[in-house]
Amino acid sequence: MSRQASTHTEIYRPYAGQAGVRSWRSLPLARAQIARAFRRKLPLILFAPPLMATVIFSFVVYSKFALEAGINPTPGVDNDARSPAALMGNMASNLIQVKEQIVGFHLAMNLFVLLAVAWYGAGLIAEDRREKAHLLYFARPITRTDYLLGKFLTVLPFGAVATVLPGIVICAVASFASPDWSFVREEGDVIWKMLVFSLVSLLCFTSITLAISSLCQRKTHALAGTLGFFLLLQGIAALLWSLQRDRSWLVLSPFGSLRRIAAGLFEMPRTLGMRTDWSLSGSWAFILGLCALSLLILWWRVRVMEREG
Repeated sequence: MSRQASTHTEIYRPYAGQAGVRSWRSLPLARAQIARAFRRKLPLILFAPPLMATVIFSFVVYSKFALEAGINPTPGVDNDARSPAALMGNMASNLIQVKEQIVGFHLAMNLFVLLAVAWYGAGLIAEDRREKAHLLYFARPITRTDYLLGKFLTVLPFGAVATVLPGIVICAVASFASPDWSFVREEGDVIWKMLVFSLVSLLCFTSITLAISSLCQRKTHALAGTLGFFLLLQGIAALLWSLQRDRSWLVLSPFGSLRRIAAGLFEMPRTLGMRTDWSLSGSWAFILGLCALSLLILWWRVRVMEREG
């Protein structure tokens, strides 16, 4: 179909009527793209680090509550001798904080979330432009909003597997392992804060990736451009921080701003052993500004693609 679109572009025209069924017309597009992505199994290795980290962090959280209860968390070990484990429980309570574990997990996995989003999202619009497949889409009752929403719905599930799902698993382990649901009663706000931070980081990575994809005609170029964009901003922020001895320059880094947002959201003065004392409002403004700029670029590029027919 795409070859026909490249050869006979004169027979495709944008759909000028109105769809009779007002439904989620973006879902078939997303399902087709997701099915196409699953044809290649090798890229699924990108999810191995988040999977292993989820198992490790979940066991650490479970061990905290088990030791506090005086139970040895090691499988197969007799729990009748509760006194040594009970002595370790007080130490575990001080050393292991569930909130810190969850925040540390998300900050450590941000790079792998970006890699997953970049791999599965970089070619979505770029390949449509190269193969002229967008002419086929807009010759049907699909609007720009449907098209863009279909692309977002294609990428978001892959990113969610690396960030939202592990966070839910860790919080579920903490909830069920804590005695009398103490985690939910005392730190239940960590759950919704985890979801908010995961969605903010995921939307940031996805919107930037799709915006760069809309400016390219090959997946390899879009992939290199996405990773290069984040590395460039990270390098600029680190260089200015080093030269000026001022941590506030880290606001120019997406990873730095997301770290500051996590620290403010979870009310933590330090994350991963590093002080987060630069502007919280500046970090929010930078991340939201990147998302807004990316969406503007996407809307403009898709509008141009729609008029090509």
